[in-house]
Amino acid sequence: MTKGQWLLIKTKQHRMLFFMLSIVLFLMLYPLFETSSANAAIMTIGMSIVLFFGITAVSVEIHEWIVGLILAVIAIALGIGLNLNPGSSELRTAYLSTNLIFYLYTVVVILYEISRSPRVSLEIIFGALSGYLLIGLVGAICFAIIEHFAPGSISFNGDDFAFHNIIYFSFVTLTTLGYGDMLPESSFARSLASLLAVVGQFYLTVLVAMFVGTYISHRRHHFIE
Repeated sequence: MTKGQWLLIKTKQHRMLFFMLSIVLFLMLYPLFETSSANAAIMTIGMSIVLFFGITAVSVEIHEWIVGLILAVIAIALGIGLNLNPGSSELRTAYLSTNLIFYLYTVVVILYEISRSPRVSLEIIFGALSGYLLIGLVGAICFAIIEHFAPGSISFNGDDFAFHNIIYFSFVTLTTLGYGDMLPESSFARSLASLLAVVGQFYLTVLVAMFVGTYISHRRHHFIE
C-alpha cells in the first residue's frame, strides 16, 4: 500500500473528524490574517479547504459526492474570480451564496447520516459538531449578505465591517450568549438573529434526543442478542 492510498483510507475513515478540524482551524486562524493585504486570497484558500473536507464528509453515496463536488468547484472558481476582481459586488454575492448552499446541503446530509446510524460512534459525534459549526458559518454568510446589500444592518460597536466580526456575531447569536457588543439594527438582521437563535437550540435538543434514542435502541438490541 502506497502512502497516498493509506492517507486516502484514513481520510475516509475519519472524514467527519477532518471536516470538523478544518472548520475549527479556519475559525481560529482566519482572524489573524484579516488585516493582511492577502486577506481575500487567504479566505478563499481557507474556504476551499473546508469545502474539500466537506466533500469527503458527504461522499457516502455517489450522488451526494457529485452534488457536493459541483457546488465546491463553483464556489472555488467564484472565489478565484473574486480575488482577481475584489470590487465586484456580483461575484461577492455569488461566492457567498454558493458557499451558503454548500454548507446547508452538507448539514442536511450530515443530519440524515446521523438519523440512520445504528449506533453513536465518535464519527457521528464529530459529524454532529461539524453540523453545529456549519450552522454558525451559514448564519455568518447570511449576515454578510444582508450587510452587503444594506450597510448598517448590524452595529459593530465602533469596529469596521470584517468577516471575523460577522462570524463572531453569528456564533454569539447561535449559542444565545448575547454579549450585547454587536446588535442587529435592520428588520432583516433581527429576523435572521431570532431564527438563528431558535435553530441553534432546536439543533441541540433534537441532536440529544436522536443520540439518546439511538443509544437505547443499540443497547436493547445488544441485550436481546
